[in-house]
Amino acid sequence: MNIFISTGQNKSVKTSKFLRFLLNKKIFKIELSAGPYEKNILDKIIKFKKNIQIHNYFPVPRNPFIINLASKNELIYKLSENHLKKSINFTKKIGSKVFSFHAGFLVDPRVKDFGKTLSKFKTNNKSEVMKLYIYRLNRLADYAKKRGVILLIENNVITKKNLNRFDKNPFLMTNFSDTKKIMENTRENVGLLVDVAHLKVSAKTLNFNPKNFLIKTNKWTKAYHLSDNDGNSDSNKNIKKSSWFWKYLNKKAIFFTLELKNLRIHNIKNQIKLTNSKLNN
Repeated sequence: MNIFISTGQNKSVKTSKFLRFLLNKKIFKIELSAGPYEKNILDKIIKFKKNIQIHNYFPVPRNPFIINLASKNELIYKLSENHLKKSINFTKKIGSKVFSFHAGFLVDPRVKDFGKTLSKFKTNNKSEVMKLYIYRLNRLADYAKKRGVILLIENNVITKKNLNRFDKNPFLMTNFSDTKKIMENTRENVGLLVDVAHLKVSAKTLNFNPKNFLIKTNKWTKAYHLSDNDGNSDSNKNIKKSSWFWKYLNKKAIFFTLELKNLRIHNIKNQIKLTNSKLNN
């Protein structure tokens, strides 16, 4: 099984330093995501020649912004497209075949708000944004295909607090309807990455069964992000033997990434062991 550890909850330590630490502790499958900006990060990573992949906001830009390929703000769209193309090129250079990133939004969140309750902005027309997003995603997929890279789109998370602040759900792909429309109208090298923790929160907020979502999206699902929570917020808690999703996962997925808040080595190794055990049942 390809079980990766995400660096997404590492907010302060330089990626190259944290990567070296994990490798020294014999954690060899690593998904790089977020962290502080680091100059010449490709040169620092490529020398390790290990099983490394990148996700969403990596390589971290010098000037932070929120990626939104669905933005109707031309500046944000161009920043997003340029970043994603850079990440696709980065993926090829490190010898990886897959790059994953989040679905788009009907608003443009500020950096300081992201992951929290959003400031209230006017939401854009959903049908217009969806059409725009699919068009841009297909264009990006063509760019990725020429470089031998598969794109995986991750389902967004909607909390009750954020839903109550807007006239409608500000995020694409928090439910099956959006996911189906995007997956059915994009290129063959575009697949789905299901974050089960995002799904749990969105399902509680929007009142649908997350197990049904996993079953109905199985044919598009190429990878998973695994963590757990109480259904109210994406808290990146440890997974358990009793976690709700195990029975419904596509065990033939390309990879499974553990997105954990607790990045102590002992905890990481225990979580990998548990994941291996459940996926090999």
